[in-house]
Amino acid sequence: MSADRDEIFSSVPSVLQPLLPEVCIALRELLSTTGEALGRGDLEGARLAAHALKGASMHFGLTTLSLAAAEIEQDVEEEGGGSESEAVRAGLTRFASLLAALEAVL
Repeated sequence: MSADRDEIFSSVPSVLQPLLPEVCIALRELLSTTGEALGRGDLEGARLAAHALKGASMHFGLTTLSLAAAEIEQDVEEEGGGSESEAVRAGLTRFASLLAALEAVL
């Protein structure tokens, strides 16, 4: 995410902007939950956590994060009963990078 503070905050409703530090904490926890579920082979748990990442990001107007979470959710769904894929891991890494960029401008 090569966006500056104004660009990021322009998509977040002003009433929600003061909550972003707490939102980042919650998103980081959901990201961790997603990775842990994958590590256990719990694809449904990972899908649900990715869906929560997507929804929370969308609710707060964090479009780029929401789209990244949607990709994770889709990749997990496509795994079926198999083990996690490189695409899922890459998606988790991308979301973590985007989240870190957001945290850096808070």
